[in-house]
Amino acid sequence: MTEDSRFSNSSFAILAGGRASRMHASCTTLDSSFDSGVLDKCLLSVGGKTILERIVEGLRVSDFSSSALNTNGELARFADISDKYALALVGDVAASGEGGGIKSSSASSSEQSPTSLPTLPAATLSGPLSGPLLGPLAGLLSSLRWARACGSRWLLSVPGDCPFLPSDLFPRLSSRQSAMGSSITCAASRQSDGVFRRHSVTALWDVSLQDDLADSLFSGGIRKIDLWTSRHSVAIEEWDSPLDFFFNVNDRADLEHANSLARTDFR
Repeated sequence: MTEDSRFSNSSFAILAGGRASRMHASCTTLDSSFDSGVLDKCLLSVGGKTILERIVEGLRVSDFSSSALNTNGELARFADISDKYALALVGDVAASGEGGGIKSSSASSSEQSPTSLPTLPAATLSGPLSGPLLGPLAGLLSSLRWARACGSRWLLSVPGDCPFLPSDLFPRLSSRQSAMGSSITCAASRQSDGVFRRHSVTALWDVSLQDDLADSLFSGGIRKIDLWTSRHSVAIEEWDSPLDFFFNVNDRADLEHANSLARTDFR
């Protein structure tokens, strides 16, 4: 599938700012020696590769102008990964609207414009944000701000716990957007009951949505992504496959299942 030239200056961001609470709970229950500290699901191994590595390899079959990893807490813990995979590190915004620090990798400097990755105050890069976390909308807002600073019109976002994302994700979403003229184009996949389930975080976004998103988060108190997207034009691109490309790893059982799927090389 040929990618629309209107999307030639697009960015992608891997949203990995969740608490991994279900993974923590399942690991602690099964293994009393499990360290209850920071657990980054994107760094879990599936089929001999981290989920992050699988995502980056899959997305980079398409031509993106810039790429980022969004997370919360200390961005410094991802410094080596940032350089290895040429990913800018984008921190979440806090409930106050502050934060959202951005740190570019040295490895990415040759691939991304030196002026496109602003550095926000260092305090936002050194520790956890104060106040409650705002969920995936905070990571999306930070990523949209980063993408616009990079000069991109479109941002593809994907969750950091999906090891089997389809290689045609971006061309199909961009093709659907071209056909529908939507400001958001979301992926969906058929479930075992035959119903298509929308994957709201796996989507292509017009970066101009960031202003409305910020207002919704900080003035409107909206925290659920589907509630916010319902206010905008949303197109759906459906994947109908025997196995779900958008399977995500939430707990230890999911991780074991993902490793089983990886051994089958079902794609």
